[in-house]
Amino acid sequence: MKNIFFYPMLLMLVILSSCASQKETLNKEALSRQIKQMVDADQKNRLLLDELRKSNLPKEVFKRKRDSIWKVQLPMDEQNTIELIAITKKHGFPNTEFLEKPIGAWVIFQHTPEKYKAEVKQLLIKEINTGRMPAIEGSMIMWHLHGRNGIPWGIRDMGVIVKDLRTKNDTINK
Repeated sequence: MKNIFFYPMLLMLVILSSCASQKETLNKEALSRQIKQMVDADQKNRLLLDELRKSNLPKEVFKRKRDSIWKVQLPMDEQNTIELIAITKKHGFPNTEFLEKPIGAWVIFQHTPEKYKAEVKQLLIKEINTGRMPAIEGSMIMWHLHGRNGIPWGIRDMGVIVKDLRTKNDTINK
């Protein structure tokens, strides 16, 4: 009699476990696609701007084209930043542990609009300290967020990057 209840319960647990594993795989695939699309969108107009800078267009034509590209890019930067903040808070910074393959999500945080910089800086420090983000990536993003002045924090001495970022924490919200 016990077997009548035991085997169906065991079978149900196996099926539920399998479904959870499939859901995790599907979420991993969907998240990878979403982040890849965000990175591609981030870079698409910036590549156009690079091509535009290399062109020999008259100054007025250049300015008009450049301004129209930025008119599209800046709202995209804001939306990408908001989405990556949400993803990072929910799953941790996107890394190969939960993405199908490496995707340069860090580039999105490099283009963070001013009003999100303090939040992103705090998030980066947390992600570096938990080991979900390589310190070198965090250092490069912080360098961008601080206007790319000087040498990126910690680059001179790779052994002190995280310590250096923690020391900079008192100036994070400036």
